[in-house]
Amino acid sequence: MNIGAAELLILLIGVVPFAVIVWGILDAAMRPDPVWQRAGQSKVLWVALQVAGLFVCLAGLILSLVYLFAIRPQLARYQGRGGFRDAGY
Repeated sequence: MNIGAAELLILLIGVVPFAVIVWGILDAAMRPDPVWQRAGQSKVLWVALQVAGLFVCLAGLILSLVYLFAIRPQLARYQGRGGFRDAGY
């Protein structure tokens, strides 16, 4: 199956940003509350911002990228290895 230029463009513009936003939402929602508190961040805020970003694709993508590259590493430091199972309590 060959992917044409139009299909690749649709994938890059539509599907990839949506997937990044959903990944950010799920990652943020699954992190335990104590980890968010230790990192000095708000779980509700970051989940809500990214959910709202689903409706404004470019803003949602930017918010999710900020979460994934700036906030998520902070949370991972307080959670141990950064995995979902290691709550770091």
